[in-house]
Amino acid sequence: MLTKNKEIIRRCKPILANIFRNDFETYIRLFFREEKIVPQLKNNNDFTVLEKAGLLAKSNDAYYARVMAYPLKDKFIITDFVFSLRHKKILTIEGKKIELYTRKRNQVWAMLPHETPQVIKNLRVKKNDIVLDLATGSGAIALFCADKAKKVYATDINPKAIKYAKFNAILNNIEDKIEFRVGDLFSPIKNLKFDYIIWNGPTVAATNVSDPSSTYALSDFGGPDGADFTRRFIDEVRNYIKKDFVIQFYDSCLGSRNRSVSIDYLVRKFKNENFRVKIDHLNKRKGMPLSVTKKLFEKYRYGKYPLAINNFSEVDKAEKEVVPMDRRKKTKFCPFCYRNY
Repeated sequence: MLTKNKEIIRRCKPILANIFRNDFETYIRLFFREEKIVPQLKNNNDFTVLEKAGLLAKSNDAYYARVMAYPLKDKFIITDFVFSLRHKKILTIEGKKIELYTRKRNQVWAMLPHETPQVIKNLRVKKNDIVLDLATGSGAIALFCADKAKKVYATDINPKAIKYAKFNAILNNIEDKIEFRVGDLFSPIKNLKFDYIIWNGPTVAATNVSDPSSTYALSDFGGPDGADFTRRFIDEVRNYIKKDFVIQFYDSCLGSRNRSVSIDYLVRKFKNENFRVKIDHLNKRKGMPLSVTKKLFEKYRYGKYPLAINNFSEVDKAEKEVVPMDRRKKTKFCPFCYRNY
């Protein structure tokens, strides 16, 4: 459990920075590989502070990380691991014991090198913008929006995510510009309008099961085509935007070579509206083929641990259910941005 003590939280950043700069191997072993570390005598006090903050736990004389601490530019982002060594199940299948690693329902979305950092890299926030970071998760995007924006509202349906986001705001000394609220989609910010809305929400394409809420993490499941949350967002967003606005999100839904199912839905929904929508893709190829994303997935996480759910087997199955596939149509992941002008 992360502490709420602001004094302890603020002491963590210089400690993390010191370990990262001066003992990079230890940092990676702790906060990326979840290995147990016996600290050198000179680091004992630092490790004790990180333990009090909830970032580390102690086992005999060794410490191990309870969370990922992702360094990004001038900030450190505390969040959950994609698949943690601590969430392990032992199953016996045909007489053989198999170790499986699962994701919990309230798990906070991890920082993946090809995803959230790329969204942050392409931020277009202006100095006086009022910003909404929807489905904020760890709050990473909200923190970087707050560097420029006048004010940022960060919301999430997951109370644990909001706790992490608040922790990160204090850790990076930027909490005064961010207001955190718990709730689904736009429910926490009724009667507010925004210059800039951004999100990286649940857009994982995965097959339907009898009870998705007991199978998938809150941050993951986007329905068979990955666009369930996106369609709900498009249905309601017009009530929360100013005359001049920007909407940006990372869209992992399925689609054809020409456009994703989200863009199809957007066109149908707004074709009779009295304003134009310009779509700016963050990806120069206007959508990333599933094969490219799969390679990135394999490079950064797949194959490191046996997984309880093989994500890409699910996506492969989902795309066949939703999108008729042939040689002319290849599934895309499409990060893009909408701008009204």
